Amino acid sequence: MEEWMAQLSPFNTVFQAELLAIQEACLWASKTNQQREVWSDSESSLHSIASIDTKSPIAQQTQEILLKSTNIKFRWIKAHVGYSGNEARTY
Repeated sequence: MEEWMAQLSPFNTVFQAELLAIQEACLWASKTNQQREVWSDSESSLHSIASIDTKSPIAQQTQEILLKSTNIKFRWIKAHVGYSGNEARTY
């Protein structure tokens, strides 16, 4: 499991933070030819990335990464139900 951290502006929304984390995971996964799964509990972020009508620049940039990298699959995981990796805090 890889870890990544970033300092966001106080004006960023949780939605933007979730999208950015997914985007960074896709960038990491795109550097290999191996099949990779990106797990997220942010169903709204995954829907935004999957939508052809998304207005989010972060989601649009992630779509561009995915067009070039066919080895990435998204998986949704239900939040706050006790999955240890999903509930872990790294700070």
